[in-house]
Amino acid sequence: MRKMRNGRKAVISGFLVSMAVMSLGGCGKEEEVWNPIENNQIKIALIGSSEYIGQDILNGIETAKETVKKDYGHDLVVDVLDDEGDYKQGVTMATKVAEDSSYVAALSEQDFDIIDSVAGIFEQEEKPLIVMGGCYDNINEKEYEYLLTDFLSAEVMGKMLGNYAVKQGYKSIAYCHTNTRFELDELNGVQQAVNNSDTQISITQLVSDTPENMTASFQNWDLLDVDALCVSVYDLQFCGNLVSVLRQSGSDIPVLTDYSINNEETIQTNGSYMDGIICAPLYPYNVSQELKLFEEAFQEKYGHTPSSNAVQYYDMICMLVQRLENGINSSGELMEAMKNGDVYKGISSDLKFDKNGRLAAENVQVLEFRNGEFLPIDEGQ
Repeated sequence: MRKMRNGRKAVISGFLVSMAVMSLGGCGKEEEVWNPIENNQIKIALIGSSEYIGQDILNGIETAKETVKKDYGHDLVVDVLDDEGDYKQGVTMATKVAEDSSYVAALSEQDFDIIDSVAGIFEQEEKPLIVMGGCYDNINEKEYEYLLTDFLSAEVMGKMLGNYAVKQGYKSIAYCHTNTRFELDELNGVQQAVNNSDTQISITQLVSDTPENMTASFQNWDLLDVDALCVSVYDLQFCGNLVSVLRQSGSDIPVLTDYSINNEETIQTNGSYMDGIICAPLYPYNVSQELKLFEEAFQEKYGHTPSSNAVQYYDMICMLVQRLENGINSSGELMEAMKNGDVYKGISSDLKFDKNGRLAAENVQVLEFRNGEFLPIDEGQ
């Protein structure tokens, strides 16, 4: 399972072996040379369920391919491998990628439990694993050398929602969840943000995806005079369905949630009820001149503005290739270069990773649903 949405020996991209002839004693020493760009081609795997890898992600990858070709002259190959969300198939598929010397790295959109299992395999094979779609917060605490988590953690997203609630002057929040580890990490972030403020969490409530349960929950919130809902649930459609039932009941209570609601299927199904919903993004998506230019070009080519997922994949691929161009001699050096704290100028945010491979981003804006999509909240709100 994972938070759903719309998550040593690596011989990367072909080893060349050279012989350094030693003058002393006529001895020779075999030296391995890392060659991540073979025949002017960089090969990456994207592993995950097709349920999570939407067209917008694929469009972001295609845009990155064009930039890599234009800026560096390299052909970027991204093999998309569908594990169908199956644990056994996902582990088997990821293991094959980790052991395949033709891949420079792997991007992961897999279920959280699969990621928990395969991260250690990539570490053993010394193959970079870049988790794109979320995972449990504690995976970074294992100090994997070959792991990057390219998203905001559950705790950080919770802090964003809590800070927004405080800023809006909400006095009473109901936190609704289904008791997964991810949701409790997010709750911890909300609690940290509202501590020492006039905002309090009046109730933390387990909810199930049935109209009867939702109706009972609404009554509890009315009794407690709750003035905002914070919803974190472990299902692709749950939050959207809850909002629909809520709005159909006549309630206009503010709803704060996380990135799981920001997917194509939920928007298509429940978008008519979602105006004003506040969402903590999985990836930094701040208003900037670079983002506006990127959006214009993306809109012209694909007919719609890019989601934060498209920007995320574009940024990561371009950052990865840029680092490869800086005289990297091993997969270990590549990971050191990715995690050395140097800022990469992304489309919508300055990006860097800490020593444990966790994305560090500052001043990230929450998103608001308006005009049929989640957009950075207007400045000044």
